[in-house]
Amino acid sequence: MAINVYEDVGKTQVISTDGSMSNPLDTTHPIAGSTQIKPIYFEHTDIGFRYEFTLSCQDTSGSDESSWIQFAPDVDGVAGTFANTLDINLLANTVVKVYVRVTSTVQVDAVNKQDLKISFTPRKYAV
Repeated sequence: MAINVYEDVGKTQVISTDGSMSNPLDTTHPIAGSTQIKPIYFEHTDIGFRYEFTLSCQDTSGSDESSWIQFAPDVDGVAGTFANTLDINLLANTVVKVYVRVTSTVQVDAVNKQDLKISFTPRKYAV
């Protein structure tokens, strides 16, 4: 069973349903640099199991800009403390909300960053 990732709690804006993270999480920043925070939602429906995984950002080419993306847990409807990694414990038929903070630095020209990837490797446990 795959872990599903969505941009909305209603699960209509799919980021990934097969682990490929095939639909990117888009943010737009001015060349002067900025920070945007977006929630994403994780869920699975594999009854009788839970998943544990660590979210992180990988930069797949060029200089390492993985620190541009950080993660925070949802704490009573607001973002908790942001960090470069975030441990998740995902039970069946539950939705876990996570905040993603994307910070861009000052750029000379417009840049379409496609080399920053959110990644995780789940570990499955019987409950």
